[in-house]
Amino acid sequence: MNFETQYKKYQTDFEDYFSKYFQKISDEILSSNEFQYEAIQDLGLFSNLNFSKASLHLESSHRLLESLKYSAFSGGKRFRPVLILALTEAFHLDPRLALPYAAAVEMIHTYSLIHDDLPCMDNDDLRRGLPTNHKAYGEATALLAGDALLTLAFEVLSAETYTADVSQKLIQVVSRKSGFRGMISGQATDLAAAEKEVPLEALLLTHRNKTAALIEAAFMGVAYLALSKNALTPATSLIQFKKLGLMMGLSFQLADDILDYEQKKEKNNLVHILGLQEAQSKLEILTQQSLKQLKTLFLKSEFLEEMFGYNTKRKN
Repeated sequence: MNFETQYKKYQTDFEDYFSKYFQKISDEILSSNEFQYEAIQDLGLFSNLNFSKASLHLESSHRLLESLKYSAFSGGKRFRPVLILALTEAFHLDPRLALPYAAAVEMIHTYSLIHDDLPCMDNDDLRRGLPTNHKAYGEATALLAGDALLTLAFEVLSAETYTADVSQKLIQVVSRKSGFRGMISGQATDLAAAEKEVPLEALLLTHRNKTAALIEAAFMGVAYLALSKNALTPATSLIQFKKLGLMMGLSFQLADDILDYEQKKEKNNLVHILGLQEAQSKLEILTQQSLKQLKTLFLKSEFLEEMFGYNTKRKN
């Protein structure tokens, strides 16, 4: 199976799981609200209540869910879920084992994009060729959609198939990498640096947190899944996996900056500081280092090797 076909298969497997999860949420809206209503009714504080009069709450719940789905299914590359499934299969494990974790990471990634686009952040009108969430549903609903996706990610990890020990490890990884110590910290610095000339050192730390941290989470989560199935030895391998995730994350950002620079001419861009030729050289070096690191972990996968070269060939 060639790279494009395999990539599409991972995408399809993920989309199937992801869409079923959101369908389950949709199916549960009425029953969940009925249950909550009955719990209130059982308190005996109110008489002559009529559940049909609560239609406004049901309608707003459905609208919020539609806002979540609008961004969650807006045609992204699914780079992180595909990477997670491919890494899992490289350990000779069923990639379906990683689907809940892949869903959680993608939910967090999607929430970050919704919030990134808000007027108080980057104030973007378009995302992937479509109106941004706040343009389609309003700023308040977009804010809540991002909040809902973030919390749903932890619901997935705590409720879907994993043992308590594995769930704890996965939750710890994504909360660190997407939270104050990771992605949110990077976003804060990115906002503070708007319209400023930022030194390379500060820009690298910003990218390491805003972009690379969540890609690191993809690697670390799979490492813990592999450990739980005795497909990976601890200690040194975990450190190497974290390093591999950082390499991939910085490669992804370098590729983004190379693609963006010609279009936006942003100051806070690695190409602006390094120059196009030097940035391309750094990307190639990182790619080669990543492939070497991959071999030290004895993960033999032509698809993964292509994934590590993916950033040098990206067009979007």
